[in-house]
Amino acid sequence: MYPGLFSMRLIIESLAVGLYADRWFGNAWPGEKLVLARGFEMGRFKRCREYKGEDGNSLCSQYSTLGREVNEALGWLRDWLSSNFGIEPMDFIYETYNSLSKPIHAIAMSNGGVLGALRTTMLDYIRSKTGIPPMRTTILPAECEEDDLVILDAIHLYALLTRLSMDMLIYAWQSIVKKADNEELTKIKASIEEAIKRTNEVYNEIKSRYGMRDDK
Repeated sequence: MYPGLFSMRLIIESLAVGLYADRWFGNAWPGEKLVLARGFEMGRFKRCREYKGEDGNSLCSQYSTLGREVNEALGWLRDWLSSNFGIEPMDFIYETYNSLSKPIHAIAMSNGGVLGALRTTMLDYIRSKTGIPPMRTTILPAECEEDDLVILDAIHLYALLTRLSMDMLIYAWQSIVKKADNEELTKIKASIEEAIKRTNEVYNEIKSRYGMRDDK
């Protein structure tokens, strides 16, 4: 489970730092660009959201500007994101990235915290009020019970959210740095729409499986 979560988190962060480096240091040679973007932090997209400074060279100004540009590039997704999550495109990408770290942190910060980690994982996107079973699928595969498959549902959903976040970042990247033509952007848009469709299908399957209601 944990290498998979780390990998999904790293993919989102890698795409975001590539976008950041191209947006602000696009004229630098590749090695220099890596050095300039070395201090990149995903968390700044959230912390700098309300930044009001005037210094165009400040870090918060860079992150705030880039966040706005991502939201504008993905403006056609705003209605879906607003109705389902109540957030902007850049916030969705960040929250997906951030949620992937929660079960990892929960394990590190608690004694035998597998149960708490799974609860954190599921509540973010599935909002289940049922008990979360222990992760026998990892510890004792031969004793895996039907309810233990809840963790596989969580991983499946996170994988789809990661794919969606990846496609959103790629679309925004190509739009902002003007590296793709309309045909290529149309292909990426189609991939985003397919990811949304599949995410909705799996989310509805999970809700049905665990007897969840929308108001829960």
